[in-house]
Amino acid sequence: MSVTVAKRTLLLVTLLVAVVAAANAWLFFGGGQLGTVLGVPPTSPPGASSGRDTSDDVDSSLGTVWAIGDSLMVGATDLLKEQAPGIVIDAQQGRNFERGIAVLTSGLESVEPDTIVLALGTNNGVSPEQINRAMDLAAGVDRVIFVNVVVPRQWETETNEVILGAVTEYPAATFVNWYAEAAGKQSLFRSDGFHLSSAGNTLWVDLIVAEILG
Repeated sequence: MSVTVAKRTLLLVTLLVAVVAAANAWLFFGGGQLGTVLGVPPTSPPGASSGRDTSDDVDSSLGTVWAIGDSLMVGATDLLKEQAPGIVIDAQQGRNFERGIAVLTSGLESVEPDTIVLALGTNNGVSPEQINRAMDLAAGVDRVIFVNVVVPRQWETETNEVILGAVTEYPAATFVNWYAEAAGKQSLFRSDGFHLSSAGNTLWVDLIVAEILG
C-alpha cells in the first residue's frame, strides 16, 4: 500500500470515528433528527421526560406531598401511590389525631412539604386545640388538606364540624368532604360502617387525589 493510500485510509477512519462520536453525543443529549437519519431510536438523557404525560403527577406538578392517616389510609396506600406518584404516606392502624400530630412534628424537623394530607379523626375524633396545633406546626406549608369522617360513633358530627371550622379559620386549610359523598351509602363500607369496601376505597382515594391536584 502506498503512503498516499495509507494516509487516505487513516483520514477516512478518523472521519468515521468523529461522525460516530458526534452521533452518540447527539443521541444522548437530545436525540432528534440525527437519530432518525442513522436509523437509531432517539434516547433521552438521565432525568429527561420519557414522553409520558406527567402533568397530573403529584411529584412533578405540586411538589412534595405528605399524607398521614389511620387504617383507612393503610388500606388505600397502594391506590394512592398509583394515582399520586411521589406521595409520601405514613399510615397506621388505630392512629388517632394526637398520634398524627406526633408524626407531623417529627417529620417537619427534617423536611417541609408543599402539601400535607391529614386523614385522621375516625379514632376518637379531633378537637379544635389539636387542629390549631397541627396548623401551627404546618405554618410554612402551602396547603393542609383534612379529610372528614364517616364513623358511627358519638364524635362523628363534632369531628366534621371542627374540620369545617379549620377550613374557615385557616387560609391554607382545605378539606375532602367524605361525609357528604359517602354517608348512608352502605356499598362503600364494610360491616362496621367506616372501614372501606373496594368501591369505597376507590372513591376515597379519587376524592383525595382530586383535592391534591385541585
